[in-house]
Amino acid sequence: MNRAKGNGAVEALFDLSGRGALVTGGSRGIGKAIAQVLIQAGAEVAITGRSQQALDAAQEEFSASFGGGVHTLAVDHAEWERSAEWVALAEERLGGGGVDILVNNAVQYPAKRPLEEIDDRSWSHVQTLNLFAPMALAPAAAPAMKRKNWGRILNISSYWGVFGAEKRSAYITSKSGLIGLTKALAAELGPFGISVNAIAPGAIRTAMTETNWRKSENAHLPFPIGRWGEPEEIAGMALALLADTGNYITGQTIRIDGGASAI
Repeated sequence: MNRAKGNGAVEALFDLSGRGALVTGGSRGIGKAIAQVLIQAGAEVAITGRSQQALDAAQEEFSASFGGGVHTLAVDHAEWERSAEWVALAEERLGGGGVDILVNNAVQYPAKRPLEEIDDRSWSHVQTLNLFAPMALAPAAAPAMKRKNWGRILNISSYWGVFGAEKRSAYITSKSGLIGLTKALAAELGPFGISVNAIAPGAIRTAMTETNWRKSENAHLPFPIGRWGEPEEIAGMALALLADTGNYITGQTIRIDGGASAI
Protein backbone atom coordinates (compact mmCIF):
# COMPACT_ATOMS: atom_id res chain seq x y z
CA MET A 1 0.00 0.00 0.00
CA ASN A 2 2.78 2.42 0.88
CA ARG A 3 4.48 1.66 -2.42
CA ALA A 4 1.26 2.35 -4.33
CA LYS A 5 0.87 5.70 -2.58
CA GLY A 6 4.44 6.54 -3.40
CA ASN A 7 3.95 5.71 -7.05
CA GLY A 8 0.85 7.88 -7.14
CA ALA A 9 2.75 10.79 -5.68
CA VAL A 10 5.49 10.40 -8.26
CA GLU A 11 2.96 10.19 -11.09
CA ALA A 12 1.32 13.38 -9.85
CA LEU A 13 4.63 15.23 -10.25
CA PHE A 14 4.60 14.38 -13.96
CA ASP A 15 0.86 14.87 -14.52
CA LEU A 16 0.14 17.43 -17.25
CA SER A 17 -3.61 16.87 -17.47
CA GLY A 18 -5.38 20.03 -18.56
CA ARG A 19 -2.23 21.56 -20.05
CA GLY A 20 -1.95 22.55 -23.70
CA ALA A 21 1.37 22.11 -25.48
CA LEU A 22 2.79 23.29 -28.80
CA VAL A 23 5.76 21.32 -30.13
CA THR A 24 7.39 22.71 -33.26
CA GLY A 25 8.93 20.18 -35.60
CA GLY A 26 6.87 17.55 -33.82
CA SER A 27 6.22 15.07 -36.63
CA ARG A 28 9.51 13.21 -36.33
CA GLY A 29 12.70 12.75 -34.35
CA ILE A 30 13.18 14.53 -31.04
CA GLY A 31 10.03 16.64 -31.43
CA LYS A 32 7.88 13.59 -31.99
CA ALA A 33 9.36 11.83 -28.96
CA ILE A 34 8.67 14.87 -26.78
CA ALA A 35 5.10 15.12 -28.09
CA GLN A 36 4.59 11.47 -27.20
CA VAL A 37 5.67 11.82 -23.56
CA LEU A 38 3.54 14.94 -23.19
CA ILE A 39 0.50 13.04 -24.44
CA GLN A 40 1.30 10.17 -22.08
CA ALA A 41 1.49 12.69 -19.23
CA GLY A 42 -2.02 13.88 -20.06
CA ALA A 43 -1.37 17.06 -22.05
CA GLU A 44 -3.31 18.11 -25.12
CA VAL A 45 -0.68 18.53 -27.81
CA ALA A 46 -0.39 20.39 -31.10
CA ILE A 47 2.57 19.63 -33.35
CA THR A 48 3.87 21.61 -36.31
CA GLY A 49 5.80 20.64 -39.40
CA ARG A 50 6.23 21.59 -43.03
CA SER A 51 5.07 18.23 -44.43
CA GLN A 52 1.37 17.50 -44.08
CA GLN A 53 2.11 13.89 -44.98
CA ALA A 54 4.55 13.53 -42.08
CA LEU A 55 2.10 15.25 -39.74
CA ASP A 56 -0.72 12.94 -40.80
CA ALA A 57 1.49 9.89 -40.24
CA ALA A 58 2.41 11.09 -36.74
CA GLN A 59 -1.22 11.86 -35.93
CA GLU A 60 -2.29 8.41 -37.09
CA GLU A 61 0.41 6.77 -34.99
CA PHE A 62 -0.51 8.77 -31.89
CA SER A 63 -4.21 8.06 -32.39
CA ALA A 64 -3.56 4.34 -32.67
CA SER A 65 -1.39 4.32 -29.55
CA PHE A 66 -3.19 6.80 -27.32
CA GLY A 67 -6.64 7.29 -28.84
CA GLY A 68 -5.98 10.85 -29.97
CA GLY A 69 -4.53 13.76 -28.08
CA VAL A 70 -2.63 15.43 -30.91
CA HIS A 71 -3.47 18.20 -33.36
CA THR A 72 -1.44 19.12 -36.42
CA LEU A 73 -0.47 22.43 -38.00
CA ALA A 74 1.30 22.49 -41.36
CA VAL A 75 3.41 25.64 -41.11
CA ASP A 76 6.85 26.87 -42.11
CA HIS A 77 8.57 28.50 -39.14
CA ALA A 78 10.97 30.20 -41.52
CA GLU A 79 8.04 32.63 -41.85
CA TRP A 80 8.82 33.71 -38.32
CA GLU A 81 6.91 36.97 -38.63
CA ARG A 82 3.73 34.85 -38.62
CA SER A 83 4.54 33.26 -35.26
CA ALA A 84 1.68 34.98 -33.43
CA GLU A 85 -0.67 33.57 -36.06
CA TRP A 86 0.69 30.06 -35.51
CA VAL A 87 0.28 30.32 -31.73
CA ALA A 88 -3.28 31.61 -32.11
CA LEU A 89 -4.07 28.69 -34.40
CA ALA A 90 -2.58 26.24 -31.91
CA GLU A 91 -4.62 27.77 -29.10
CA GLU A 92 -7.76 27.34 -31.19
CA ARG A 93 -6.94 23.69 -31.89
CA LEU A 94 -6.21 23.13 -28.20
CA GLY A 95 -9.65 24.36 -27.21
CA GLY A 96 -8.94 28.02 -26.56
CA GLY A 97 -7.19 27.53 -23.25
CA GLY A 98 -3.86 28.85 -24.41
CA VAL A 99 -0.48 27.27 -24.91
CA ASP A 100 0.86 26.35 -21.48
CA ILE A 101 3.93 24.56 -22.83
CA LEU A 102 6.02 25.68 -25.80
CA VAL A 103 8.74 23.41 -27.16
CA ASN A 104 10.91 25.09 -29.79
CA ASN A 105 12.34 22.13 -31.66
CA ALA A 106 12.04 22.93 -35.40
CA VAL A 107 15.52 23.09 -36.87
CA GLN A 108 17.55 23.79 -39.97
CA TYR A 109 20.72 21.68 -40.02
CA PRO A 110 22.93 22.89 -42.88
CA ALA A 111 25.70 20.98 -44.58
CA LYS A 112 29.21 21.63 -43.28
CA ARG A 113 30.83 24.55 -45.11
CA PRO A 114 33.82 26.82 -44.57
CA LEU A 115 32.77 30.28 -43.44
CA GLU A 116 33.75 31.94 -46.72
CA GLU A 117 31.44 29.60 -48.65
CA ILE A 118 28.29 30.46 -46.69
CA ASP A 119 26.24 32.99 -48.63
CA ASP A 120 23.95 35.55 -46.99
CA ARG A 121 20.80 33.66 -47.93
CA SER A 122 21.97 30.39 -46.35
CA TRP A 123 23.19 32.16 -43.22
CA SER A 124 19.91 34.04 -42.85
CA HIS A 125 17.79 30.92 -43.34
CA VAL A 126 19.57 29.03 -40.56
CA GLN A 127 19.26 31.94 -38.12
CA THR A 128 15.62 32.49 -39.05
CA LEU A 129 14.46 28.97 -38.30
CA ASN A 130 16.77 28.11 -35.41
CA LEU A 131 16.74 31.43 -33.54
CA PHE A 132 14.28 34.01 -34.87
CA ALA A 133 11.30 31.63 -34.82
CA PRO A 134 11.75 30.66 -31.13
CA MET A 135 12.36 34.34 -30.35
CA ALA A 136 9.00 35.22 -31.95
CA LEU A 137 6.98 32.26 -30.66
CA ALA A 138 7.85 32.89 -27.02
CA PRO A 139 6.23 36.35 -26.69
CA ALA A 140 3.22 35.11 -28.64
CA ALA A 141 2.66 32.27 -26.16
CA ALA A 142 3.66 34.13 -22.99
CA PRO A 143 0.47 36.17 -22.36
CA ALA A 144 -1.67 33.07 -21.76
CA MET A 145 1.03 31.65 -19.49
CA LYS A 146 1.19 34.90 -17.53
CA ARG A 147 -2.57 34.88 -16.98
CA LYS A 148 -2.28 31.44 -15.38
CA ASN A 149 0.95 32.23 -13.53
CA TRP A 150 2.29 28.96 -14.97
CA GLY A 151 4.12 28.17 -18.14
CA ARG A 152 6.99 26.26 -19.66
CA ILE A 153 9.24 27.09 -22.59
CA LEU A 154 11.81 24.52 -23.70
CA ASN A 155 14.33 25.30 -26.41
CA ILE A 156 16.13 22.45 -28.15
CA SER A 157 19.65 23.71 -28.72
CA SER A 158 22.62 21.46 -29.50
CA TYR A 159 25.98 20.23 -28.30
CA TRP A 160 27.32 22.54 -30.99
CA GLY A 161 25.62 25.47 -29.27
CA VAL A 162 28.02 24.98 -26.38
CA PHE A 163 31.20 23.97 -28.19
CA GLY A 164 32.86 25.25 -31.33
CA ALA A 165 33.71 23.24 -34.43
CA GLU A 166 35.00 23.96 -37.89
CA LYS A 167 32.67 24.42 -40.86
CA ARG A 168 29.57 24.77 -38.66
CA SER A 169 29.57 28.51 -38.01
CA ALA A 170 25.97 29.24 -39.08
CA TYR A 171 24.51 26.36 -37.08
CA ILE A 172 26.66 27.01 -34.00
CA THR A 173 25.79 30.71 -34.04
CA SER A 174 22.07 29.94 -34.12
CA LYS A 175 22.19 27.32 -31.38
CA SER A 176 24.44 29.31 -29.05
CA GLY A 177 22.11 32.26 -29.60
CA LEU A 178 19.22 30.04 -28.53
CA ILE A 179 21.02 29.32 -25.26
CA GLY A 180 21.43 33.06 -24.72
CA LEU A 181 17.75 33.59 -25.47
CA THR A 182 16.89 30.90 -22.92
CA LYS A 183 18.73 32.77 -20.17
CA ALA A 184 17.21 36.12 -21.13
CA LEU A 185 13.66 34.77 -21.22
CA ALA A 186 14.15 32.94 -17.92
CA ALA A 187 15.12 36.20 -16.24
CA GLU A 188 12.21 38.10 -17.77
CA LEU A 189 9.44 35.53 -17.38
CA GLY A 190 10.38 33.91 -14.07
CA PRO A 191 8.34 36.37 -11.97
CA PHE A 192 5.24 35.23 -13.87
CA GLY A 193 5.60 31.54 -12.99
CA ILE A 194 7.13 30.68 -16.36
CA SER A 195 10.28 28.59 -16.52
CA VAL A 196 12.51 28.62 -19.60
CA ASN A 197 15.17 25.99 -20.18
CA ALA A 198 17.13 24.42 -22.99
CA ILE A 199 18.38 20.96 -23.82
CA ALA A 200 21.62 20.56 -25.76
CA PRO A 201 21.52 17.11 -27.40
CA GLY A 202 24.66 15.44 -28.65
CA ALA A 203 24.71 12.63 -31.20
CA ILE A 204 21.05 11.60 -31.41
CA ARG A 205 19.82 9.09 -33.95
CA THR A 206 17.15 10.74 -36.12
CA ALA A 207 16.32 10.99 -39.81
CA MET A 208 18.22 14.29 -39.90
CA THR A 209 21.42 12.61 -38.70
CA GLU A 210 20.87 9.30 -40.50
CA THR A 211 23.83 9.64 -42.87
CA ASN A 212 26.22 10.16 -39.98
CA TRP A 213 24.91 7.47 -37.65
CA ARG A 214 24.69 4.84 -40.36
CA LYS A 215 28.39 5.37 -41.05
CA SER A 216 29.27 4.78 -37.40
CA GLU A 217 26.45 2.66 -35.96
CA ASN A 218 28.74 -0.33 -35.44
CA ALA A 219 31.62 1.75 -34.09
CA HIS A 220 32.39 2.86 -30.54
CA LEU A 221 32.03 6.64 -30.53
CA PRO A 222 34.79 8.67 -28.86
CA PHE A 223 32.96 9.69 -25.70
CA PRO A 224 32.14 7.86 -22.43
CA ILE A 225 28.82 6.18 -23.31
CA GLY A 226 30.19 5.38 -26.75
CA ARG A 227 26.97 5.19 -28.78
CA TRP A 228 24.35 7.32 -30.47
CA GLY A 229 21.49 8.48 -28.28
CA GLU A 230 17.81 7.96 -29.03
CA PRO A 231 15.12 10.67 -29.24
CA GLU A 232 13.34 9.09 -26.27
CA GLU A 233 16.39 9.83 -24.13
CA ILE A 234 15.88 13.52 -24.83
CA ALA A 235 12.14 13.29 -24.24
CA GLY A 236 12.55 11.95 -20.71
CA MET A 237 14.51 15.00 -19.61
CA ALA A 238 12.10 17.25 -21.47
CA LEU A 239 9.21 15.87 -19.43
CA ALA A 240 11.11 16.43 -16.20
CA LEU A 241 11.64 20.08 -17.13
CA LEU A 242 8.09 20.64 -18.37
CA ALA A 243 6.20 19.00 -15.51
CA ASP A 244 6.04 20.16 -11.89
CA THR A 245 9.36 18.44 -11.29
CA GLY A 246 10.84 21.45 -13.08
CA ASN A 247 9.23 24.10 -10.89
CA TYR A 248 12.56 25.36 -9.51
CA ILE A 249 14.63 24.97 -12.66
CA THR A 250 14.96 27.85 -15.09
CA GLY A 251 17.60 29.45 -17.29
CA GLN A 252 19.49 26.17 -17.58
CA THR A 253 20.90 24.28 -20.54
CA ILE A 254 20.95 20.53 -19.91
CA ARG A 255 23.54 18.66 -21.97
CA ILE A 256 22.46 15.18 -23.05
CA ASP A 257 25.44 14.04 -25.06
CA GLY A 258 26.63 10.69 -23.78
CA GLY A 259 29.38 12.40 -21.82
CA ALA A 260 30.91 14.15 -24.84
CA SER A 261 31.10 17.45 -22.96
CA ALA A 262 32.87 15.76 -20.03
CA ILE A 263 36.05 15.03 -21.96
